[in-house]
Amino acid sequence: MKADSLGLTKVILGDRVCVECPKKFNLTTSSTSIFKHSVNHPRLRLILEQNLEPHSFKNALAGQKNVEKEREIHQLSSGEEEMDPEIAKMLSDKYKKIKTDSLGLTEVFSPTCRICIVCKQQFKITTGVSTIYKHAAKHPSLLPILKEHLDESVYLNATRRLGSDYTYVKDESEKHENATYYDDTTGFNEYSNEPPKNFTDIIKTLTEGFTTGSAAKNGGYSESSGNVDFTRVPSPPSQTPSSVVSVKKRRLNGESSASHKDIKKRRHEHHEQKKKSTEQHILKKDKAFDSTLTDFIIQTGLPFEIVDTKIFQKLISTSVERRVAQIPSSGIIRSEYVTKKSKELLNSLPRTKHSNHFSLSFETFEEADKKILIATAWFLDEKFCTKGQCIGLFLVNDFNPIEFKESLANKLQGFKFDMENATAIFDSGLNDIEEYVKALELPVVECLRSVIFNCAVKGFESTNDIYAIVEKVQLILSFYYNSLEDQTINGFALSGIKNWQAASKMIKYLLGHKEQINGFVEENHVDLKITPSEYAGLGLLSDLLKTFDQYIYMVSDEDTPLSQYIPVLKNLLNDFSKYSVTMDDGEIEKRVASVLNCNFDEEKKASVMDVIGKTESGREEWTFDVATVSNSIMQLVDCLKNAVNDSINNILKSNDIPVKALLLDPSEAYKKKYGEFEFWAMAEKRFMFPEEGNNEENERVFDEKPSVFKRYTCAITSGSTSTLHRFWKQFKGSFPELFHEAMKVYVVPLCLTRFENQKNLFDWIGRRELNEETIDEISNLYLLRKALTTQ
Repeated sequence: MKADSLGLTKVILGDRVCVECPKKFNLTTSSTSIFKHSVNHPRLRLILEQNLEPHSFKNALAGQKNVEKEREIHQLSSGEEEMDPEIAKMLSDKYKKIKTDSLGLTEVFSPTCRICIVCKQQFKITTGVSTIYKHAAKHPSLLPILKEHLDESVYLNATRRLGSDYTYVKDESEKHENATYYDDTTGFNEYSNEPPKNFTDIIKTLTEGFTTGSAAKNGGYSESSGNVDFTRVPSPPSQTPSSVVSVKKRRLNGESSASHKDIKKRRHEHHEQKKKSTEQHILKKDKAFDSTLTDFIIQTGLPFEIVDTKIFQKLISTSVERRVAQIPSSGIIRSEYVTKKSKELLNSLPRTKHSNHFSLSFETFEEADKKILIATAWFLDEKFCTKGQCIGLFLVNDFNPIEFKESLANKLQGFKFDMENATAIFDSGLNDIEEYVKALELPVVECLRSVIFNCAVKGFESTNDIYAIVEKVQLILSFYYNSLEDQTINGFALSGIKNWQAASKMIKYLLGHKEQINGFVEENHVDLKITPSEYAGLGLLSDLLKTFDQYIYMVSDEDTPLSQYIPVLKNLLNDFSKYSVTMDDGEIEKRVASVLNCNFDEEKKASVMDVIGKTESGREEWTFDVATVSNSIMQLVDCLKNAVNDSINNILKSNDIPVKALLLDPSEAYKKKYGEFEFWAMAEKRFMFPEEGNNEENERVFDEKPSVFKRYTCAITSGSTSTLHRFWKQFKGSFPELFHEAMKVYVVPLCLTRFENQKNLFDWIGRRELNEETIDEISNLYLLRKALTTQ
């Protein structure tokens, strides 16, 4: 019989640990060795005696390394034989760890601590039994165990604070006594979708309580007409509930009990006081949820003024540093809920040198027939720190996300949206690229891919309808894939011609299997036959996309010098010029070099070049004049530089891999190139060990450790568990004074995305030995995430 099946050990951080003491075993340790150790513990020995065969149990006893130790433990626990007091004290201290909590009131959480089985409060592994008994007496479910197994004097000492009648008294202080760890009984159940008990009061306060504009009702902020004064107004001191006062008085005066009538009266007074406090002060009672939402309102500076119950008309524009979420490197809007005011709001945000990259996040929670929608804009500051700004809190009735999403494209003029993944697709001409990048934080690479594809599409419109051609290719390939007998090629993700990547794959496959596909079409679908002119057009489009892929690869390569951008862009211009005329190589190099060196003529830059003309029939036609094309491409390159705020130059010079991962997609661009393990190993090496021999670089990194760490947070978040554990172990050894602050910055975003329940979160936190302040912040934010996210 294996030791695991008997509950003798637990697996913690790759080791087996005895449930009664910190003794560690390897994962390969035999059950016999574990049995021999377990017989030293009275509780485990009883388990072995009940579950093992007689000869196996005798072998375990016979194989003890120290039989005398077992006898001493048995004598201490039974007390049948009298011993010298000094010897008894020495043995008691010696086996304190083994003797602790033989009643099973706690369970071993890690090699250094144990937790209460009810409320999950932590104790040191060496905490005395009297302390555990006093804590366990607060839980009604554990009182029968204490009463059954403890001597009367020990039981009286453990229950002394509860009154002489040994009844369980629950007062307000218990809610906050151990706020570091959750109590599942305090109005929030992690395993159900039920909202906290006071959720109705919160919704009522949000919808009705902020209409007067008073300071106390605006999250502690005063407000004046026209402007918002963010000076904190102290809230009126809350009165101590009468029930708490009475309990404290009873304890101080040593009263043994109270009459049933007095208890009922105190409960009624406490209920009235709690009801009154809830109406006057928002979010005061339940620290596990209420104070968290209060802090959320205060941190984001939200002076609410609800004009209409359907939607909050007043939107907020105060910038604060937040550690609640991270900017997604993919740049995809992470929700189906998008407000029609988003474009206007983003344009009103404060601008800094590095704050042009925005990402929208939306969170919702629901109560009855009401939905609360919180919209937040995230951006990077000059030190690559993530900053968030709550731009709106909306209360929506009769909310139809499908209709809302479908009407979005019409409300945001100049943009088209792929409704499947909420990724914006550029389709309004080159002149809007700068606004496009700023407004939606679409990564530069993805933005340029869309621009190039749409430019190519417009270029074909003079002779061919590229949309019709690609649709024909898609239809042909779908028929062709279905005809394959082995079905090894089941088709690309043919998500439509808006997806440039799918179009590029289809065209490449078609051109590579031209003879087979032509034969299939002539035999089965003659009406879909591709003409020679259409093949020529597809060839040009394939060449252009191939050239652009080379450009993307160079951006992904840390060894590429800046000078190599010029020939790539030259090829790009030449591909465009194939549609009409060619351009002198010297002129191309001169123009592109002037853009890369930031010497672009401001007047020419400011002028708007109309590159789309109208034919007599009203149809748009791309006019490929050499000056127009070159100017458009230079505008594109110039906007690229403005969008990333010279980050590309700095990255290429510093070989800063993780910062590249913020601009590109780490899971795609780097894991493909280096492999997952190699990439994170490089990230760790870059952060922990700056460039050797470069003292200036070393001083810069070590002088800016907090900022550097925040910059790396976004990239490291998606790493594997084993890699992250190795990284944090190394980080704690290198920067012990920054460890707790770093964990706050890292774990808070992580707990919003990674942990599905309370147990997983505590399993992760328990391995890092965090201080109470850090755990308290993580705990509150985890509860906030659970409360504000639709289950």
